[in-house]
Amino acid sequence: MSSFNATLQVEGGEYDVLSCNFSFGQATDDKGRPASNVKGGNLFIQIVTSDDTALLGWMIDPYKKTNGSIVFKKIDEDSTLKEVKFEDAYCVGYSESFNSTSASAMTVSLNISARKIEVSGVAHENHA
Repeated sequence: MSSFNATLQVEGGEYDVLSCNFSFGQATDDKGRPASNVKGGNLFIQIVTSDDTALLGWMIDPYKKTNGSIVFKKIDEDSTLKEVKFEDAYCVGYSESFNSTSASAMTVSLNISARKIEVSGVAHENHA
């Protein structure tokens, strides 16, 4: 059992996060030196399904951008460990799954592509 929990706040709703993954990277040359701009800004998030259709509506509208955040908290202290904020983000992937043998029988997996992502005050902006 994890000693942390996380909440996705987006589109006016709050969703319990089951898993979250994001990364940044850049290409290197043959000597191991950076050879490209930093790329990042996609968040892969799995949440518990609800009857709320706001996230599906966000996915279905290819022009809709929104802002949001994921707040990671220490359960025993109820204090924020980390906050990931995202701006001008599109929902570019939405998948709903059902498994009757799982503790959380229905889940939604999201792929969120953001222009700007900030992790506890450290910001990265993707440029066109």
